[in-house]
Amino acid sequence: MNSNNLLRNTVWSMEEQKDCLGDYFKIQTWKDWKEFSKKWDSRLFRQITSQFPVNFNQVDYSPINLDRFTFAKIAEVKSFNCNHLYEYVSKKLKDESSKNILPSIHAVHIDKNFFHGKIHKWTETLDLENIDIQLRCAFPGSLHTVHTDLNIGIWGSDDSMDNKKFYHLTKSPEGYYAIRLLIAINDWVPGQVVGFENDLWQYKTGDVIAFEWSNARHYTSNVSWSKRIVLKITGITQNPMHWIFQNINNKKISIL
Repeated sequence: MNSNNLLRNTVWSMEEQKDCLGDYFKIQTWKDWKEFSKKWDSRLFRQITSQFPVNFNQVDYSPINLDRFTFAKIAEVKSFNCNHLYEYVSKKLKDESSKNILPSIHAVHIDKNFFHGKIHKWTETLDLENIDIQLRCAFPGSLHTVHTDLNIGIWGSDDSMDNKKFYHLTKSPEGYYAIRLLIAINDWVPGQVVGFENDLWQYKTGDVIAFEWSNARHYTSNVSWSKRIVLKITGITQNPMHWIFQNINNKKISIL
């Protein structure tokens, strides 16, 4: 048990955190993980189950071989116009805001017709399965507190993996790897914060990063005067030599 991850806060007691963390390390199978995620407050365990920093060089089942990894730029988008996408999204959000139903952070899973189908067409180049695409727009004044991710939904409702071994470092079943990407749809401006542990991402339009969603605690806020729009793409691979892992390990940037 890593007691360094226990939180000094006014929400959860140290005893509650120790109980949660103890249950986490008792998990043996993917089914155990699903049951654990229903039992505990996700806001709690999404932070304290982090084992950051992870020396992936010493993890034989991880395709990443870095001593420390939070996020890395792995590609630049050239196949569709991000500026046109920004204008497209801004117009849709303006239409919705007139109905007074717009939250401070707008997040929606997008369908195959979104932006004339260009986004879904582009994701074919990623060579991932079970791809989920989410648009996230952070309006001035919005924030998302520090957390790690779960990605349970990306595996679907199939119970065939329930008896597979659960890996605590990757929060994935044995033989599978979940990848999560962020694509910047606007240039960074002062006041827009996207952080992974102590590392901050200052992006340019079209930048694509992969990040260590399971252990690197991340957070975001927008205290600028401009919307911040990103595409969040999640998918699965069974290939430990997948090009995204190769780009992370070798600091390579692809043009997509």
